[in-house]
Amino acid sequence: MLNETKENIERFLILYPGIADAWDLDDPKKVKEFHWFLSSPLGWNCGPNLYEEIEIRKREDSGTYVSDSANLFLVPGKWDTTNYKINQAQPVIDGLVFIARVEWDKKK
Repeated sequence: MLNETKENIERFLILYPGIADAWDLDDPKKVKEFHWFLSSPLGWNCGPNLYEEIEIRKREDSGTYVSDSANLFLVPGKWDTTNYKINQAQPVIDGLVFIARVEWDKKK
């Protein structure tokens, strides 16, 4: 489980030294060889800024009883030029890394 504050994300990524060393969380566009992909039962989105992608997923899933979490993947390649298939809300590409299930509080 991962609470999506910047501090918690940084602490969590320490577990993945290759990611933490290569990814500048203060400037997410600095490293362009990877991008983030989030998927929930209601949809998916991807991009270079993890914080923005989490907020998009939360916003799109809000107001439902279906989803209060999303799967987080790190995908090799630039988010706007890399082509890959998506099968059952998961990217299909060599080098894909499942990071965590990101959870948030359901809106009441």
